[in-house]
Amino acid sequence: SDNFDHPPCVTSANAATDKQLHIALALSGREPGVFDEFEAALKSVLLNAPFERSLFVHIFADSNAYEELDGVLIRTQVTSWETRNQVEIHVYDVQHHIKSLEAQMLETFQPNFPNFTVAEGIVIHTVGTWFRLYAHRFIEYDVDNLLYIDTDCVIMANLDGIADFIEQ
Repeated sequence: SDNFDHPPCVTSANAATDKQLHIALALSGREPGVFDEFEAALKSVLLNAPFERSLFVHIFADSNAYEELDGVLIRTQVTSWETRNQVEIHVYDVQHHIKSLEAQMLETFQPNFPNFTVAEGIVIHTVGTWFRLYAHRFIEYDVDNLLYIDTDCVIMANLDGIADFIEQ
């Protein structure tokens, strides 16, 4: 497992359980609109945290996004939220992994798409988009399932239902 620069931002263990739900979000760049979407997505995840399991939120960011995240976490005050079960938010600065991520992209796609290039892949999608495909390589935990949520998604109901579905 790799070492990352940022400790968990939220930890609450009022009623920790063996069941866990791991959620991933990814960010790239500094565009204000992306951070507004991210803030709404993160709040919706935390407000709909599972009743029956602990929640681990993993946020993957390049160096630009990573620098902006503390401001978002402070402004939203999510580090002071009281939760029923254990909730942890882990922020990963994956900038130093970008070159290996690009190599993994080529290794993954060139066998079936010989003309695929990293430059083409990044024009179509940001590096942040690609983090979701390789998130399992960055997480510091042994995780069976990881639910990736785009930053423009808002969770409208408790996450226990989807966690139960994932575990089937």
